[in-house]
Amino acid sequence: MEFEAGHRIGAYRIIRCIGKGGMGTVYEVEHIELGVHYALKVFSFDMSKMDGALLRRKFLDEGKALARLKHPNLTHVFDLAFDEETGAPYFVMDLVLYKDGEPYTLDAVDTSGLDERHVLRWFKDVAGALDYIHKEGIIHRDIKPGNMLLKANRHVVVTDLGVAKVFDEHLFLGDEGLSTEKTGAMLVSQMAGTRHYIAPEVLKGNRSTPAVDAYALGVTMVKLLTGLWYDEHHEALSMLSKYKLRWNAVLPLLLAPKPERRPLQLAPLAEQLDPHPRTPTAPEAVASSPGTRKYLSIIFSAIGLILSGILVWLGIRNLQQGHVDDTPPSSSAMEAQPIGK
Repeated sequence: MEFEAGHRIGAYRIIRCIGKGGMGTVYEVEHIELGVHYALKVFSFDMSKMDGALLRRKFLDEGKALARLKHPNLTHVFDLAFDEETGAPYFVMDLVLYKDGEPYTLDAVDTSGLDERHVLRWFKDVAGALDYIHKEGIIHRDIKPGNMLLKANRHVVVTDLGVAKVFDEHLFLGDEGLSTEKTGAMLVSQMAGTRHYIAPEVLKGNRSTPAVDAYALGVTMVKLLTGLWYDEHHEALSMLSKYKLRWNAVLPLLLAPKPERRPLQLAPLAEQLDPHPRTPTAPEAVASSPGTRKYLSIIFSAIGLILSGILVWLGIRNLQQGHVDDTPPSSSAMEAQPIGK
């Protein structure tokens, strides 16, 4: 299902198509009354295989959970509805464009010769966003470069939370997904993520937890750094030692086969990437030692005594050499001066 430029969906007029994916199509739209541009994603669910009332309930429940999220590295979902003509559900989100006015995801970045400082910046952006949504009770479930939009300042925002799973007990939507495809003996939900980034436990049919996002973030970073897909043989991980930052100490934690061994907090991992961990400065080290403070006090006292002695000596020397000030001396001082000198 695709719409042409000029087509109206709710309060929005389509300007152009800016992205297509397995779950739907994204358009740049203009609010007809306000004249403001947004991104609008129309989801391409197979309506014939779903109960309409169930789809509406799931979509609205998920939309309410997403609409409350506010983070600088997340696209904000602030409106949702169903298209009156087709019945297709859609989200309205922030429009994220690069300097040239075009939308780019990290899929479009040339990884050959990529400065790893940029990768570190993106790691911090995504890790912070994931920590935030996990705290809010939401799992993204489709973390990958194609869902990371590049801003004009070269930071990224995480998008496409349309495949997110709400695991809060009050907003839990279930694991069944809206449609499935058969892969071998397993049923892998089409809403569960992209094949290369899916955590091992999900492929085995286990329930998703925030650890699946940690795994996908690890796969993403390996792909950006090496251009290779991560696999269980760790072929890509062997290349990480050539980098300045300590990726080989961090990424294996995210890619642990067992979800319980992956870090619960992702943003603090950025500190471990520093090749030169910060050590206490000299003042901090001095302050931590009472003995050192005692010796310093003695040294400073001795310096004070020496300076005082120098000042006294200079004062005596001045008196011996006579008054050298340019201002006229007082009458009493004149009387004290020897006559004829």
